[in-house]
Amino acid sequence: MAFRLVRQLAPSAATRVNTTAAATRINSVAAATHVARGVTSLSSSLVLQSTRALRQGVHVTAPQRPSLTAIYDLVAQYHHVSDPVHDKNLADNGGSDQRPLVSAKWLYSHLDKPNIKVIDCSWRMQNPTTTPAQEYEEAHIPGAVYVDVDAIADLTNPKPHTAPQDPAIVAEMLGGLGITEKDTIVVYDNQNMLASPRLWWMLTTYGAHKVRILEGGFAAWKSAKYPIEKGPGKQTGSPKKIHKHTVGVAKFHPHFHQERLAKLPEILKFVEGAEKQSAGQHSATLPYVFDARAPGRFQGTDPEPRPGLESGHMPGAINTPFSEFTAIDEQQQVARFKSEPELKEVFKKAGVDIESVDPSHRIIATCGSGMTAATVYLGLHILGRKNIALYDGSWIEYANPQLGNKIVKGK
Repeated sequence: MAFRLVRQLAPSAATRVNTTAAATRINSVAAATHVARGVTSLSSSLVLQSTRALRQGVHVTAPQRPSLTAIYDLVAQYHHVSDPVHDKNLADNGGSDQRPLVSAKWLYSHLDKPNIKVIDCSWRMQNPTTTPAQEYEEAHIPGAVYVDVDAIADLTNPKPHTAPQDPAIVAEMLGGLGITEKDTIVVYDNQNMLASPRLWWMLTTYGAHKVRILEGGFAAWKSAKYPIEKGPGKQTGSPKKIHKHTVGVAKFHPHFHQERLAKLPEILKFVEGAEKQSAGQHSATLPYVFDARAPGRFQGTDPEPRPGLESGHMPGAINTPFSEFTAIDEQQQVARFKSEPELKEVFKKAGVDIESVDPSHRIIATCGSGMTAATVYLGLHILGRKNIALYDGSWIEYANPQLGNKIVKGK
């Protein structure tokens, strides 16, 4: 059966195959060779040539032979060879633009690629006994650089980690760490993806083409017992210090997507409209605003962690706690981002059938300071929403007592 299928797949003309890419699609050269031996059109010398090519990562031109992809398909079907890139049902893949999550296994197998740049962006809201930068020095993924999300920001703004209006700030910092907008950038943190969605949002908002989040964060890497590096490595604490810890400098060309950023005037316009609409109704002209804070803070029963701020929520906002977007992987016992059906249930639980919302409808994610709102943003992005924005000022700005904005208690 396998023999007949391979004969049918064999092209009639010469086939040029990029075996560097094909090597990632075949877990075992021996398995591919095993299938190839059943094909009369594949001579032993061609098998040897293909095998060497796979190992060396070069191009091969061979007359009248099935493509390596076709061989892979037969191997997968008849010999149950697992391939993370080919099997989209497996978690061990390089993610996609819509679901930008990669596994520790994928990252480990690609860590030596020159275009793979890894960033540790661990963050703490309150003063810990050790700083994330110190924890980075104690242990991090080999080759990773450290980026302080409070530093890749508008430092003239008193609010923390505010997205800078000048894209050059982001470009200078990333370029100083040897990162370009064309690199595949993998971000991770040591708190079960608390901060990595924020940096993913930041980098893509400022023009990075391919940003991925390490699913499960540093805990997933350690759980898999992959190697760990110690020492200061490359890190940045502020834009003025970026070249101090850097060996190589690159050029990052920014492209600022300002539409992904919601500001206070848009929020106040939303609140004004929300107060006019009937209870339980949502006007087609108003955006949806999802608040990622914990229920107690949203309802006003728990205090805000930052002094001087009253808890509660803005009129019309809907509570979708960021913790609802992740679950514990039963096998690895580390956090994973929920699947699309599970994410739809998160919004349905909050009273919104996200599938029935017009694709062009504006949706805004908010939280305490703009950090965990990025988790909600990521969930919406995975569900295919396009018109999404993050309210960067979030509760710190809206609930500023000097502004006197209306605060609602309860659900």
